[in-house]
Amino acid sequence: MISDDDGEKLEPSVGICVEGIRVDNSTPGFIGISLLAIANTTGKSSPRTNVARSGFEITSEHSRMLSAIYSVYCEHIGREIEAMHRQRNYSPTWAVNEANYLLTPLFRSNSRGARLAAQHLLENALSSINCMLLERNGTRELTSITEIRNQPQVWTIDSSGVASLEQLLREIPKPLSLSALSKLVEENLITLPPDPVLAGMRHGSILTDLALRNREVEEIRASESDRRIDLRWRNQTTSPSWSSLRGNSPRTRRFVSSRLVNTRRTGFSNEEIFCAKPGSVNVTGVGAEVGVTSLGSIFLLPDRGITNLLLRYISDVESSTCDPVVLVALNLLVREAFNSEAMRERPQERVFQILSEQGRLDLESADLKRTILSSEFISELEKTDWRLFNAKAWMRAGNSFGDGYYF
Repeated sequence: MISDDDGEKLEPSVGICVEGIRVDNSTPGFIGISLLAIANTTGKSSPRTNVARSGFEITSEHSRMLSAIYSVYCEHIGREIEAMHRQRNYSPTWAVNEANYLLTPLFRSNSRGARLAAQHLLENALSSINCMLLERNGTRELTSITEIRNQPQVWTIDSSGVASLEQLLREIPKPLSLSALSKLVEENLITLPPDPVLAGMRHGSILTDLALRNREVEEIRASESDRRIDLRWRNQTTSPSWSSLRGNSPRTRRFVSSRLVNTRRTGFSNEEIFCAKPGSVNVTGVGAEVGVTSLGSIFLLPDRGITNLLLRYISDVESSTCDPVVLVALNLLVREAFNSEAMRERPQERVFQILSEQGRLDLESADLKRTILSSEFISELEKTDWRLFNAKAWMRAGNSFGDGYYF
């Protein structure tokens, strides 16, 4: 990986050559300078250059070349994971944690603006590398994203206690599993959900994003006593159980996401909010909370009044009967409701304030008046219990002796 200060100095050392003549001055597989690497392509299958020989034509040969470059990068990471575990006496858990670090310069743009030439081809190359952890049949194994995608369902566990056990597993240079470790400490110290379980999932990690892509939650198990949330994920179907508050179609999502980036951010600005359709998700262990938060997403539970109202507004936007700016406003207001007592105590006043100051939205919009500025929405905003079940934000409440907990 190249530091920002070295970018100009190292430019002659990177690029793609055809028969030994450099044609592209970027890091192979990138637009711009990222890694210190150089590639050379030869033979009839080499991609064609433009007339000025200053770049490549976008052809199938060019795509095959990029795939080969990305495979070299990913295979190096795969060998490093294997060497850490087999030769250097590190645990599989430690090795996979390092994989996230090694993948960062491939997937994240740097301050000089270098970016991937074809991210989907890099993801395809990575999918066959054993860089994930899966627990099943009482054992923990290194596996690939492809193998995980072949599982009809997988579980994730969100718990500070389980995260602490993961840290212990990281330090033990043997392929121990969560279930094996819990039995060593005490029989049935923790109860795992049914196989298979994705281990080491973290919000924001590249591998977590890839493993859970095109999946949706079909079951939520919360435990107040264990301060834990288990989610069962299935492959998405043509009849999804959830709708995103950013919209479901690519066009709507792009519009809403771009507008949210330009607004003043509140506490939940980076978490995507999903609304469960009535009767579509099995939920146990949750009380009066409106939803749960896990792995960087907020899941509003089915059959709550506010969830049903939001689903109606999302449907109106997707059917083009409502301006998508309504979803921009809803994201701002729902996030504020989780954070602000003022939103619950003086909803109408705060709605006007948030929309005008943060969203810079036109309060005279007919669609806003019909939806968010309506008495129906204001009433639902006021009466909703806006608490979230959050396994990682357990705090003591009540008097100095602590007569309870809240999330």
